Amino acid sequence: YIEIGLNYYPQSLSVLSLATNIYSILNKYSEAEACARTLLDYNASAQAYYNLGLVLQKQQRWLEAENILHQAIALKGAYAEAYNNLGLVLKQQQRIDEAIAAYKKAIQYNPDYARVYSNLGVLLEEQENFSEAILMHQQAIQRQPNFAEFYLNIASVLKKQERSEEAILACQKAIKLNNNLAEAYETLASILDLREAPLQQIITLYQKALSLKPDLLLSLSSLTFSLQKSCDWKHWKPLAQKVLNTVRENQQGGVATFYFLALSDDPALQQKCCRQYTAKHIDNFSSNQEAILYKHEKLKIGYLSGDFRIHPLAFLMAEVFELHDREKFEIIAYDTGIDDNSAIRNRIKIAFDQFHHVKKLSTQEIASQIRKDEIDILVDLTGYTTFSRTKVFAMRPATVQAQYLGFAGTLGNQYIDYIIADKTVIPEQDLSFYDENPVWLPDTYWVTDRKMAVSNIPTRSEADLPETGLIFCYLGKTIKIMPEVFTVWMNILKATPDSILWLFSEDELTQANLRHAAISHQVEPERIIFAAKKPSSEHLARLSLADLLLDTLPFNSHTTMSDALWVGVPIVTCMGRSFASRVGASQLKAVGLPELITENLEEYEKLALALAQNPERLASLKNYLITHRDSFILFDTPRWIRNLEQAYLMMWERAKQGLPPQPLEVEAV
Repeated sequence: YIEIGLNYYPQSLSVLSLATNIYSILNKYSEAEACARTLLDYNASAQAYYNLGLVLQKQQRWLEAENILHQAIALKGAYAEAYNNLGLVLKQQQRIDEAIAAYKKAIQYNPDYARVYSNLGVLLEEQENFSEAILMHQQAIQRQPNFAEFYLNIASVLKKQERSEEAILACQKAIKLNNNLAEAYETLASILDLREAPLQQIITLYQKALSLKPDLLLSLSSLTFSLQKSCDWKHWKPLAQKVLNTVRENQQGGVATFYFLALSDDPALQQKCCRQYTAKHIDNFSSNQEAILYKHEKLKIGYLSGDFRIHPLAFLMAEVFELHDREKFEIIAYDTGIDDNSAIRNRIKIAFDQFHHVKKLSTQEIASQIRKDEIDILVDLTGYTTFSRTKVFAMRPATVQAQYLGFAGTLGNQYIDYIIADKTVIPEQDLSFYDENPVWLPDTYWVTDRKMAVSNIPTRSEADLPETGLIFCYLGKTIKIMPEVFTVWMNILKATPDSILWLFSEDELTQANLRHAAISHQVEPERIIFAAKKPSSEHLARLSLADLLLDTLPFNSHTTMSDALWVGVPIVTCMGRSFASRVGASQLKAVGLPELITENLEEYEKLALALAQNPERLASLKNYLITHRDSFILFDTPRWIRNLEQAYLMMWERAKQGLPPQPLEVEAV
């Protein structure tokens, strides 16, 4: 009908205006633009310019759209709708301050314009100015309380502020108002995932989101990783292939980078995944700020982390902070996580010279605080994990910037100068897979806290374990259990009568899936025993009951492995191609047991069986680990910290000389 109308009334302003809108809705942008320009020729009004600007905006022709919107505003100064769209266009050009100013102009001219409050709230959230973002979303809801998207938007910010109960209520309100809003199911699932809700509930929500919007990439990857956590490999496998393909095909930034480490052993693909994430989420924070070369008597080291709490990183790093040489270094913490008032957190707070809890600050505010503190070297201990604030590094607040421990691979951006590693996890031939320059520590990059307390060792029955038989264990995250590795574990059980496999899971669906998988391998399901969460000291005590830890691939055990070695449990690992798959090898070398490293799953299975069938050898390995523990490089934290400090001095020396970062190798001190 529109085409008929245009044929009969080619100069009708109402027909041209209607045609512009309909073609735009149908994504026929060339036709919409032609109608908009014809309308403008006949009637150069503010509304005509606005309509054309909207069409150009939908075609992502940002600069042209900006110019046209300015002409609309010139004709009608108090034009709230045009200022709102101008804000959207400026935001896309990363002209954030100008975008905020445009939104505020729209509010000035129309204080009841709900949409502009929402748009401003989304922008402030992206800038990690969460408190102001929430205020804007509340203003939008107040003015238009029955619009589902406004509740979805505020839920996103509440989630990031750890106000999960409020976020859940907001998602539920959004779904009540619009039960076809896919993103509301997606956001609700992600909040429940953070709260460690039953996986079946989380999976169902992601499936609902995808049923409504099949191209929702975040839901696709999140569903894939939830299925991987639940060990539902039948439904996981085709989705995993889709996720891998989305990264290969450059579908920008929709895949969870940390979980991708457990999906792919290809360091080039991992780098690509992280680069895509950077392009979508980090690059818009980049700054032209030049690094300042400070002249301090002591080198100022800043540690940015969301994990100064009950978290594996805190238990690994606490002694590092305590042992820094205070005659040469001043260390300052920037805490982006939650204050759980735990003993480990309080210990860490005391260890720092300054401790700043910056969780509620925006990215700009955190960067400003770091510049104010004149940090020489800023170290990211979180990477792309929970409470990540890696965006701060894009603003270049410190002279030298590095990453360590929190993320086992490249972060895929140009804002981190160095990655602290060793030549096992990053061999020289793999340099091209890292956007950072490796700083190779001698022996191992891994560090542990020698003060880790171990409770009284329970009896087998107290740990819900059988009184006899070998105990194979893996007490790490189930997302790291791949079906190929599980098959090997089942082969080992079948060849070792009376043995059991001790795993960690409190999720009913995961336990059921693993028992069902055991049956499919002709293994009695009761031979898989599940451990529940325990405080660190109790966990270490029960872990010592195991006879052999079976490592995972492509994401090795990491903290689970160093815990096991600390309490005298030997380990068989399989070394892959990626950083995350070579940590086991790094640790075993650092306790003098390179013979427990294999390079393929066939060797891995043979070695595990050989040890299982040689109880004397297993007993000898356990005795060796317990007897010589204090002499191992892996647990020589004072020596390790001196090597780390030497690495910092080498980084700083290059900066002082005006030289760009390059790979560095630290000689053992």
